[in-house]
Amino acid sequence: MADIPFDRLGVPKTHRRAVARDAPLKARMAAAKGLLPVQPHQMIAMAYVLVGDPDEAVSEAARATLVEIPVGKLVGALSQETHPKVLEFLVENRTGDGLLLERALGIRNANDRTACLVARHAPEKVVELVVANQQRLLITPGMYLQLLENPGATEDQRQRVESFLRLHKSLPKAPEAAPDPEPAAPPPPPKPAAPIRASAKDLEAEIEAALLGQASTLTQVEPLEPIKLTMFDLFGRGKVWCNQEDRREGCTARHGYDASCFVLGSARQAVGVRPRRA
Repeated sequence: MADIPFDRLGVPKTHRRAVARDAPLKARMAAAKGLLPVQPHQMIAMAYVLVGDPDEAVSEAARATLVEIPVGKLVGALSQETHPKVLEFLVENRTGDGLLLERALGIRNANDRTACLVARHAPEKVVELVVANQQRLLITPGMYLQLLENPGATEDQRQRVESFLRLHKSLPKAPEAAPDPEPAAPPPPPKPAAPIRASAKDLEAEIEAALLGQASTLTQVEPLEPIKLTMFDLFGRGKVWCNQEDRREGCTARHGYDASCFVLGSARQAVGVRPRRA
């Protein structure tokens, strides 16, 4: 407890024990809910201390007390002696209370963050008080940047603050807008397929595979369905010989359109070797 500035916060000595970490839970809860017989500013200070209590129920009760206390009672409890962190907590958690923002603006000990919160969330009436508070503007020029984000501030009010700060060489530089991201580069076109280079021997094997309905030996395409060999009467005579012996013995006469005889004869025809005829 030695590191908590009770005197600066305004916690009375008679009630400091109630906000100690080792105090009974009931005593801490009573202080958190504002049930102890103390002055309003003392109640606010004690509740602020208990917001940091390790017990979640106590912490939430203290926060609720500070957020829900009627604004009239709250404003009446604030003074130039109010601790800056207590004031900052109240303004940050009650940005919609115009009376609180107006009162906080008039407290000289308010820190820079509190002043910027007021400038960011103040309604138009309070914004006019911000514009008129030139001393505070010179102490915290960043309030101008918050006015730029405040929908309750008019363009005229912003211009007046800008002119005043520029005159006193205190105008802060507005942050530059982030540049639009560059469009993604289109994907590179697919590389063309490498040309198939085949020798005469490869071509003969390819022709044989195609005529037999087998997979291509070069491109591995889907195999063709079997076809009837009778449609390949390449020589117009209904006879095909695979070699000289078959010619003499009458290959076709012996076993008709034999697949092996036909394919070999067709391959020779394709590569320019003309089979002999009877």
